[in-house]
Amino acid sequence: MRIIVVGYGVQGVKRAKVAGDNCKALVDPVHPEAKYKRVEQVPLDLFDAALVCTPDGAKFEILAYLLKNNKHIMVEKPLLSHSS
Repeated sequence: MRIIVVGYGVQGVKRAKVAGDNCKALVDPVHPEAKYKRVEQVPLDLFDAALVCTPDGAKFEILAYLLKNNKHIMVEKPLLSHSS
């Protein structure tokens, strides 16, 4: 399975290492090793699944985009939501 890692902090680095050669791209707005700054920049035909390792504030927009495009997702916990 072709994977991208979204969020290349402590957990993202661990997940990319475990994914090994299956990791096709890194997405992070500030990390210099990440080729892409936003998940929407990654060509959809490059990956099947995403490992989302971002802070909670960014997760929901990323998850909505990935689900809309029929991608498999693994989300780092905790996944917190504020209901109104």
